[in-house]
Amino acid sequence: MIHTLCAEAYRKIESAKRDTSELPLGALKYAGTTPLVVPARTEQEVLVMSTCLKGSKGTLAMIEQPMGGELPEGVLVPRGVITLPAEAQERVTILIANEMSCDIFVKQGQNTADLFEPESIVKPQCETQVPTIDPAKFDFGDSPVSEEWKYHLRKKLCERSKVFSLQEWDVGCAKGVEHNIRLHDSRPFRERSRKIALSEMEDVRHHLQELAANGIITESRSPYASPIVVVHKKNGKIRMCIDYRTLNSRTVVDQYTMPRVQDALDCLLGSQWFSVLDLPSGYYQIPLGEENKEKTAFICPSGFYQLSRW
Repeated sequence: MIHTLCAEAYRKIESAKRDTSELPLGALKYAGTTPLVVPARTEQEVLVMSTCLKGSKGTLAMIEQPMGGELPEGVLVPRGVITLPAEAQERVTILIANEMSCDIFVKQGQNTADLFEPESIVKPQCETQVPTIDPAKFDFGDSPVSEEWKYHLRKKLCERSKVFSLQEWDVGCAKGVEHNIRLHDSRPFRERSRKIALSEMEDVRHHLQELAANGIITESRSPYASPIVVVHKKNGKIRMCIDYRTLNSRTVVDQYTMPRVQDALDCLLGSQWFSVLDLPSGYYQIPLGEENKEKTAFICPSGFYQLSRW
């Protein structure tokens, strides 16, 4: 939930980001028969009905704070995506938040959210779908292996396509293991969100949407909070880093016996074929224990989230 002191700034930022030429597809109105009471500093699911006439069943739409300021002061509607109902007046449920220190009322038929067409939709990879690989992607270069054996190798590799990462967020998830974070000082801490350049805000928002769509992060209410830092990659994309220095300083370090480099090299003696394996975004492939997720919470101008994988 957005802090009370930030609520007004949040509304202004959301309004400033909208293109004034962009008109909503429709609206969502409170469908209750009596006024709705939203207790102070709480979030509540609200039954609403759609007035969207352009939508059809299965179409996705973005919900945003009403542009006309119809809601009472202190009521915020978090951005989200819903599936439009088949018919106008059909009912759906959305979430609203009361950031005030007193209860507020939503009147019957009151406009609670505007509907907009989403610019882009990131769909999570279906785990049950077996991906297909173009055999030409396996390039053996100047290997002395015969063309016949290259063909057989490509065929075998294609049969095991699930072990290969075929797109950016195809990172996999380890089975039967969870990462746990042990702390010698478990007192919660909250660091302030750091400033992000306006030119980077949309990239950060899109990156967070992709992480959430692929099950890597979820929204958080953790008592812990670490800030993020945005770094630019060589290809122009952003890398979102989380400053976990405070968390690391409280972590009980896991001790592992490191093998001697010479012993590792001795194991290769007499070998002729070598394989190199790499994990794409390996730090997203280990699931976190449920009680440890809140410790990874991070805060930024676009929201408050925690990791599901480590």
